[in-house]
Amino acid sequence: MSRLEWTVKLQGATNAVRHLEFTLIQLEFQIDKILEALHTLVTGRVPPNLLTPDILHDILTTVTLSLPEGYELLMGAQYSNLPWYYKYAKAALLADLNRFF
Repeated sequence: MSRLEWTVKLQGATNAVRHLEFTLIQLEFQIDKILEALHTLVTGRVPPNLLTPDILHDILTTVTLSLPEGYELLMGAQYSNLPWYYKYAKAALLADLNRFF
């Protein structure tokens, strides 16, 4: 095996190890985000990364339209009030062996 062939193989192996390291760092970052979201749920808060503002707004609008006449949500369903819901709305995490509810 020539020196050039050896260098090419070594460079390929080095690149593969660096790619694997990068992938593992990304995986660790994603696992940290999932753990943070679960911790937020366990403490009874609604994590913003679980419900995006658009989804939360749609849910609040649907709930508002479903309420009987004379009833309304405490802070309404306006986008400007979404931070209040993230801060004060309680979340429940129910789990069985197969999934979260």
